[in-house]
Amino acid sequence: MAFSIEKLKTQITKSDGLALSNQFVVVLPRIAGTITETKELNVLCKTATMPGRAMATVPRIYSVKGTEIANQIITDDVTLTFHLLNDWGVKQYFERWHQSVIGSSYYVGYEKEYSSRMSIHHLRKGMSYDFDLRNRGISFASKFLAKFLNFTVNVDFDFDRNYSDKTNYSLVLEDAYPKSVSGVALDNQPDGLLEIQVVMQYRDWRRV
Repeated sequence: MAFSIEKLKTQITKSDGLALSNQFVVVLPRIAGTITETKELNVLCKTATMPGRAMATVPRIYSVKGTEIANQIITDDVTLTFHLLNDWGVKQYFERWHQSVIGSSYYVGYEKEYSSRMSIHHLRKGMSYDFDLRNRGISFASKFLAKFLNFTVNVDFDFDRNYSDKTNYSLVLEDAYPKSVSGVALDNQPDGLLEIQVVMQYRDWRRV
């Protein structure tokens, strides 16, 4: 398509600049029995995918002409990639979450017990997410009960209310849980870094 560079520059300026791939935040729930905090997971998250939607269709014939009509919505899995540290905290976090889905005795838990809310946000350039502010929103009583009774505090992140002016695009995954946690490939490279990939399953996603 033919256009002048000035028109492109004008459109970029009008829309607050080009979207950068590294301006993102992933907010995951706390999992009881793990030492990894949400803010640590976000720092170690190398890549994340924003899910899309597709339409499944079935054929239909009108007179002699064929067409397809939509009959189902298909959502994408969300893939997260993390750097591993020597404490292997990220892997232990997702292993513990996995065990709440299907434990060592092969007992399958109830969805409401192992699924949780998570969110992904694309930030405006130069913005950051204050995880300490989110933590201050959790009452002392809730923290104490969670530790004493060994359950996860599912916090309403309220990102849309507190940080709407800092985000370009935000979405929440409802009833999410890790469907698969990848193996870790070891090799003889002297400076090789370890990573782990996690595929998240969820009931649905919505914009906030």
